[in-house]
Amino acid sequence: HKISAMAKQFVNDSQNGLVKGRVDGLDQDSLRSLANQIMNTPGIRAVILGSSPDGVKASLVVATSGEVDSRAIVKSVGPLIQGGGGGSEKICLAGGKSAERLDEAISQAFSMLA
Repeated sequence: HKISAMAKQFVNDSQNGLVKGRVDGLDQDSLRSLANQIMNTPGIRAVILGSSPDGVKASLVVATSGEVDSRAIVKSVGPLIQGGGGGSEKICLAGGKSAERLDEAISQAFSMLA
């Protein structure tokens, strides 16, 4: 399954239990399930993933073990993709109108984990 293979790759590339990346072409549901699969791996503490499903819009998912509130991160970086989102302290999704600054949003979100 494509999502499982991607999850394995992200886990292999993780640093100190932290994962970040961009996977264009995924819708929000796929992005959420990818983040969940990665988080279900022992030793993973947080996941930040971005996607532009169509090259214009942007999606961002933040998943954590709960020690860092996902909602706070999404609230902070959502404006970079001209959007916002919601969820729980452990997993939060944002959708935005602009993928232009998605990479910046991913990096900024990642820096808030440290």
